[in-house]
Amino acid sequence: MFIAACISLIFVKNITAMYFILGFGGIGWALININSYPMVVEMTSSHGVGKYTGYYYFFSMTAAIISPTFYGFLADTFGDGLLFIYASVSSVIAFFFMMLVKHGEVAVEDKKGFENLEYME
Repeated sequence: MFIAACISLIFVKNITAMYFILGFGGIGWALININSYPMVVEMTSSHGVGKYTGYYYFFSMTAAIISPTFYGFLADTFGDGLLFIYASVSSVIAFFFMMLVKHGEVAVEDKKGFENLEYME
């Protein structure tokens, strides 16, 4: 959703349409953010949660520092029209790397024994 919104905003010039597309993209971004930290925590045991939380915040804050600075350099060099192109390319690169993550999924053998659980209220 977020990538589609960013790509759409490269071509859309109507401000009213931009508001709706930005709202759509914001929902997509929220769906990414709400699941990123739990995915990181799923990759470790209960003893490593603090360490992985540190990794999560270190890399997310580093990206929050480097990316705007890099985009500012590009905007100064090539003009301001690159914002949504930059966001689209960055999101596609991030999506590619997220597809390489193979930890944190529940294995089929881990699901055994859960099929007969009854939920208590």
